[in-house]
Amino acid sequence: QGPQKYYLIYEFITDEITVTYPIGGEGLSPGSVELVQWDAEGDNGMFSFEYTTDDGLNWNSFGLASGSTRMKNWYVPDIVTGKAKIRVSRNEVIGESQHTFSIIETPNNIQVDSICYCYVGISWDPVSNAAGYEISVLGDKYMDSIGTSNTNHYKIPVENQNDEFWYSVKSITPDGTKGKRAVSQFYAGNNNVNCSLNSNFTSNNNSLCVEVPLELYDLSIGCPTNWQWSFSPNNITFLEGTNENSVNPIVSFQEPGTYSISLTTSNSLMTDAITKNDVINVTSSENIEIIEDFESTDFPPNNWIIENPDNGSTWLTTNVTGSDGQPSNVTFINNSLDTNNSNDRLVSFPVVLNENLTNPYLTFDVSYSYLENNVDELIVEISDDCGETFLDTIYYKYGLNLATTDENISSWTPSTASQWRKEYVSLHPLIGQTISFSFNNKSNNGNSLYLDNINIKNISSEEYNPLNFNLYPNPNYGNFSVEMENFEIEEINLKIIDTRGKLIVFNTYSFNDNSSRIINFSENLAAGYYYIELSNSEKTIIQPFVVINE
Repeated sequence: QGPQKYYLIYEFITDEITVTYPIGGEGLSPGSVELVQWDAEGDNGMFSFEYTTDDGLNWNSFGLASGSTRMKNWYVPDIVTGKAKIRVSRNEVIGESQHTFSIIETPNNIQVDSICYCYVGISWDPVSNAAGYEISVLGDKYMDSIGTSNTNHYKIPVENQNDEFWYSVKSITPDGTKGKRAVSQFYAGNNNVNCSLNSNFTSNNNSLCVEVPLELYDLSIGCPTNWQWSFSPNNITFLEGTNENSVNPIVSFQEPGTYSISLTTSNSLMTDAITKNDVINVTSSENIEIIEDFESTDFPPNNWIIENPDNGSTWLTTNVTGSDGQPSNVTFINNSLDTNNSNDRLVSFPVVLNENLTNPYLTFDVSYSYLENNVDELIVEISDDCGETFLDTIYYKYGLNLATTDENISSWTPSTASQWRKEYVSLHPLIGQTISFSFNNKSNNGNSLYLDNINIKNISSEEYNPLNFNLYPNPNYGNFSVEMENFEIEEINLKIIDTRGKLIVFNTYSFNDNSSRIINFSENLAAGYYYIELSNSEKTIIQPFVVINE
């Protein structure tokens, strides 16, 4: 080969400690014995060892070793985490894992449990506290991840059930990190197909409006190659290039009513069919006025729906003292049982706000007792696509602003008419639209929230003013709130004037999209009679209020 160049590489080793295993990214099994390894200069002194399972917030000691040692057995704690590290120290010099590693059981008893034309099904023993599993198949050189599963089953896609392959599974921690991959298993190919064809499907909605798209999803097992969809009644339209033979068709319904859907699937060996009767409810838009007092035995009310994403506590009905002081059926949600920060919606059917309306309002009665440190929220949102999306907020209150009583006790229930408040929300900016509205409860584990007498009506006796507001309480002690009825207001000027015309307060307020249109005051006002004036470039509105001595 002739003369060659040679290079000398060297390193100055200083008085430092470098953890070389585990350095981060590894997956260890609880209860196993791992050999912690590190590099350091010199043999003097004793090494001490610690581990953390919360990324360094807390450290736990696991012994000492002589200065000449560079390896030590560590009994991995019986815990599931993705935030573990090792720390080695000597004479105030410290080294630790460069990144966090995971501790979680490795899946056991991985085996083939079904063989079909287009997949090989595998299963394994569930791992305690695993958030999911990653499945890998040997590619040209490496074990390649092909997907994840939230259960202890997975269908590995194949072009031919007789093809051979290696496969394995690893656990995923609640932190999203991954454990150690199990020893790979070999599938030797098998032409004994043992899966049957079972038709099934689901949809993205079960209650919608006329001409709103509905997406259908095939859930059939057994590797179907042909699909046949049918509807009863059959007054539907296929959309976006789909048809009755599509795997996942998109359709719309031309008339209101209750619809049944059938799906027939087949492959080269078998056929199967399923019919789901009265599975889709299609409604038409309805004109106001709307009155919902929840006195019917049906809940949710006809053509209303409940959205409960976490499948926890949600909107129900109960009988309590209502806003008229009499026993009344109302809807409520128990925030003490609901998941923290969960959003549960009670959604109305579509409503047409005709062009000839002059002053439409949404009104409803609310009752709520604020529980300190548990700030529940009520948000009223508007949809203009039949409940598909809720992008516009027209009402938002939380905590003390939402409260209708001074009581601050848990497990509270309204017992008097005075513990209810009627809310007025102007719909004037939405005239000419077809809308659905959603009462969205955002829980923070506080008290139950109660609603009753949800109405949409036109108040023709009053002229619409975009600056209309409510001031409460009135009278007050100088502490009060100003709530705008128009949720589209962006900026207002506010003045407080005494009876002699003296300007006491002057402020300008700007509001962000979907923020509360509530201004909370705590002014040192003498007892007396005052006027509050709101104005913008086009309108002015004035209302009196009274301040009393405490």
